[in-house]
Amino acid sequence: MWRRARPVLLMTVRDLRRRPLRTVLVAVLIALVTAVASATVGIAIANRDEASGVAMDPWAAATTVLVCVLVLGMICLVTAPVHLAAAHRNMRRFGLLEAAGGRATDTTLALTAPAGLTAALGAGVGAPVGLVLAQLAGQVGDDTAWVLSTAAAVVGAVVIIVVVVAVNVAASLLTAWRVRDAPVVEMLRARPPQGALTHGPRRVGLAVSGAALGATTAMLGLHRVDLLLVGIGAIVTWAGLGALLALGVGSILGSARRGPYSLRFALREGARHPMRVVPTTIASATLVALLVVAMAFLGSTRQAALDRYIPTGPPGSGLLMLSGGDATSVPPTAADLERISSLIAAAGTDGRAVPLVTPDGPLQLSREQQLVALVPADVDSLLGGSGAPTALVATDGLVDAWNYDTAIRDVIAAGNVAVALGTLDDGDGPAVLAGPGGQHEVEVEEILPRSPMAVLLPPTVATELGHDTHVFAAMAMGLDGGELEELGQRALKDGWMLAIEQGPPELERARTQYTLLAAAAVAVALILWIMGALAREEARADIVTLAAVGARPRFMRSVAAWQAGGVAIIAVIGGVPVGLLATRLLMTLRDASLAHEHTPLVIPWLPVLAMLVVVPLVAGVGVALLQPRRSPLVRRPAE
Repeated sequence: MWRRARPVLLMTVRDLRRRPLRTVLVAVLIALVTAVASATVGIAIANRDEASGVAMDPWAAATTVLVCVLVLGMICLVTAPVHLAAAHRNMRRFGLLEAAGGRATDTTLALTAPAGLTAALGAGVGAPVGLVLAQLAGQVGDDTAWVLSTAAAVVGAVVIIVVVVAVNVAASLLTAWRVRDAPVVEMLRARPPQGALTHGPRRVGLAVSGAALGATTAMLGLHRVDLLLVGIGAIVTWAGLGALLALGVGSILGSARRGPYSLRFALREGARHPMRVVPTTIASATLVALLVVAMAFLGSTRQAALDRYIPTGPPGSGLLMLSGGDATSVPPTAADLERISSLIAAAGTDGRAVPLVTPDGPLQLSREQQLVALVPADVDSLLGGSGAPTALVATDGLVDAWNYDTAIRDVIAAGNVAVALGTLDDGDGPAVLAGPGGQHEVEVEEILPRSPMAVLLPPTVATELGHDTHVFAAMAMGLDGGELEELGQRALKDGWMLAIEQGPPELERARTQYTLLAAAAVAVALILWIMGALAREEARADIVTLAAVGARPRFMRSVAAWQAGGVAIIAVIGGVPVGLLATRLLMTLRDASLAHEHTPLVIPWLPVLAMLVVVPLVAGVGVALLQPRRSPLVRRPAE
C-alpha cells in the first residue's frame, strides 16, 4: 500500500512546494478559523471543569456549538474552490496516472492529500494558539478566572486538529468524486467543464424551505437549550441561506451588457468559474454576519445591563452587612457598629463609616386612588433582591455619602419626602404618609436619582408616624480598591460581609465595534485575496493574450478590484441584515429562557454604515494593489 501511495504523496508535496503562496495563504486562513474555534472550545472546557468553580452557562455552550459549526462550514467554503482549482490544474497528471494503470483510489488520494496536508499544517498552528488565547482570557478575569489543565489542552488540540483535517478532506472528496468520474480522454485534454449556476422556481423554493426549516429547528433548540438541535438547525439554515445567495450570485454573473470592459470581463470570468466565486461570497457574508451579531449583541446587552443597573451605593463604596450565619444578614448592635467603624478608620486615613437607617415597620404613601406600600430597607433590597419599594432615613451621613445636590438637600431640610421617578403617577405634589401612629400630610418631590431606595424620609417623619428607626447595615466611604479588599478580609473575621460598588457597567463600546469592523475588512480582504490569486491562476492564458494585444497591467488590477469589491458588496448587503435578524432572535430566546426582561435591539448604526463602505473599499483596493505588476509567463508543453 505504501509503495502505491508514495508516488502520489511525493507529487502532492511537489505541487505544494511549487506554489508556496497558495499553500501559505490557505494554511494561514485555516489557522485563523481554527484558532477561533479552539479558543471557544477551550473556554467551554475550562468552564465545565468543576475545580475551576465556574458554572457552565447553557447559552455559552449553545454559542460554542454555533461558532464551531459556522467555522467548520467556512473552512469547507473557503477551501473547496482551492481544491477544485488544483484539480483542474493537475487534470493532465491525473489522466496520465489513470492511463498508466492507476486505480480510482490513487486519484482520490492525489486529490485529497493536498487538503489533508495543508489542513494539518494550519490546524497544527491554530489549535494551540487558540487554546493559549483561551488560557490568557481566563487569567485576565477577576472572579471568573479559569485554569485550563494541560491534559485537557492536549486532548482538545488533538481533537480539533483531527476534526479540521477531516472536514477539509471531506470537502476535497466532493472534488475528487467529480473529477474521478470524468473520462480519461477529457482529463488528458485538461478541459474542465465550465458553466454558471442556474436558478429556477424549484431551486429557490428548496432553498427557502431549507432556511425556514433550519431556523425553526435552531430556535427550538435554543428555547430548549438542546445543543444537538442548535447545531442541526444552524447547519440547515446556513445551507439554505447560502443556496439563496448562490442562486442570486449566479444570476448576476455574466449579466453585464454595459459598463467598463474590466467589469464585464470580471463578471464573465466569475460566470466561467462559479465554484470559486460563490463559496467565497458565502464565506465572506458569513464572516460579516458573525461580526454584526457580535457588535449588535455586545451593544444591546451592555445597554440592557445599564438600564437594569441599580447602585448599592456611591461608586467606590463598600456595603457592610453583619452575617447571621445562614447566608442572611442581621441588624448590627451598637457594639458591632463601633467595631466596624474602627476597622474602617484603620483601613485608610480617609475611611469613615456611614450607618444606614430605616424605619422599623412598613409605611403607606397614598394620593387619591393610588397606594404605595413602603417596606423597611434591608440588605436584600439594596442588593436588588427585593422588588418592593423601600424607605430610608435621610441622615446627614447618607446625604453626604451620596453627594446629593443642593435641590435634594433643600427638599430634606424643608421636611419634604424625596422619591424616585415613577413612584407616584402624578409626580410632585401633596400626598399622605401613613403609619401606626396616624397619618401625616407631606409634600412629595420626584427628585431622587436611580438608587436602591424608593423614598428618602426626613429624620423626623418616621418618628412622627409611630415607628422607631434602626441601623441595618453600614457603608464604608473614603477607601480605595485595595483598602476595601483588605477591609473585607479583616471584617470577615468578625462576621461582616462586604459588597463593593464598582459603578455602572461600561457602556463605551466604540473601540470594540470598530475593532470588529477592522477585523471584518481584513478577513474579507484576505479571503478575496485568495480568490484573486486563484482567479489569476485560472485566467493565466487570457492574461497573456490580453498582454499580447496591448492591455496594460492595470487592466487586470481593475478586474481584480471589480471582482473583490463586488463580492464584498454582496457579502455586506447579505450579511448585515442576516446578522441583525439573528441577533434579534437570539436575544428574544435568551430573555425567554433566562426569565429576563425584554432586551431591546441596539443597532450600531455608524459601524454598520461604515461597514457598507469600508469592507468593499478595503477589499477592492487591497486586492488590486496586491496584484502582480507583470504579466505571467506561460510555458507551453511540447506536443
